[in-house]
Amino acid sequence: MSRALRWALVCLLWACAPAAFSAAADPAAAAPAPDRANDLNNRGVAAAQAGQFEAGAAALRQALRANPSDQLVRRNLSGILTDWARQLDREGRTDQAEPLLREAVEHDPSNTSALVFLGDLAYFHRSDFTQAVGYWKQAYGQLPSAARRTIADRIAQAQRDQVIERQFAAYRTTHFDIRTAGRSQEALIPLGQVLETVYRAMYEALGSGPSRLTVIVYPEQDLHRTYNQRDWALGFYDGRLRVSGGELALESLRVLVAHELAHAFLHHLYGHMIPTWVHEGFAQVQEGERARYPEERQLEQGIRSGALWIPLKWLDRRFSQPSGREDVGRAYVEARLVIEELVARHGMSRFKSFLAALAKGTPVETAYDQAFTPNRWARTDQSILK
Repeated sequence: MSRALRWALVCLLWACAPAAFSAAADPAAAAPAPDRANDLNNRGVAAAQAGQFEAGAAALRQALRANPSDQLVRRNLSGILTDWARQLDREGRTDQAEPLLREAVEHDPSNTSALVFLGDLAYFHRSDFTQAVGYWKQAYGQLPSAARRTIADRIAQAQRDQVIERQFAAYRTTHFDIRTAGRSQEALIPLGQVLETVYRAMYEALGSGPSRLTVIVYPEQDLHRTYNQRDWALGFYDGRLRVSGGELALESLRVLVAHELAHAFLHHLYGHMIPTWVHEGFAQVQEGERARYPEERQLEQGIRSGALWIPLKWLDRRFSQPSGREDVGRAYVEARLVIEELVARHGMSRFKSFLAALAKGTPVETAYDQAFTPNRWARTDQSILK
């Protein structure tokens, strides 16, 4: 259910139309406590519907002071504080989001969205595994069965990380916490410089980005076992950017960092609704110019000619269920070629409109048609690379 609809239903329960929030003198100040709480509740809901979370929270806090036993006001305030915290996090003000989430849980201990978000902040931003697992476990028993698997996976991942990273120390830069073991801070300075340089370029291209990211530098065997990665993975992003320590000495370090940071930026700005082929294609485009192996060149030729083309509606499956390294390599090359072509033809602005539509849950076919008109999704498989 959308936030707007959720708040609208609350107002219907009170049999009143939402009124715009105003800081003017309250004509109901002398009304009985329950009536005053109801009026302030509806003002707060209306403000939240308009995206004015701070004003909405202020009105609902007043309502709660007028009638502390009103459980509906408590739930509404908890929900608005959670939405406000998400907005602050998207704006890069995560440090201001966490106190709001803790207040949200105080008002409504059954607010699983706030509990999961608190766990995510503890894990992804502070590497506080114990606190993260505590919040997630508190939420777990109250979640629908379909959502429990995701939380169970996060708990298991955090517990694995806690074992692997027990001796890790952190090196901080402007936007990154770099965690590793057995390396001096001086040895991590080149990585920090590359991270910050790529971050600035990507922030300029996309207009915003995550305020802080955690980077884990693993011995190769630990990178593969930490998340059951395929043996050819050199790095990956799952909310934390994880790289193999062996890659720090390679000239391709900037390429690896650009690829994984692209995933981090897309996730921060557009959430979970972006198809894998769009994610991976965009991440490769952000790598910039690099030498292509002969195998890649052969794949490019086959894909452009149509002989090795994979219909885009099936492309995600090649990432999630590849038959082998060659199969996933073919999917990567096609994703890169398609995103390169879309950005070259239509520009970054229209490509960002495509991403924004996908983030709202718009089907990829519709989002494509809206962003890239007069091109049409139905003709993409026949003409995109010709």
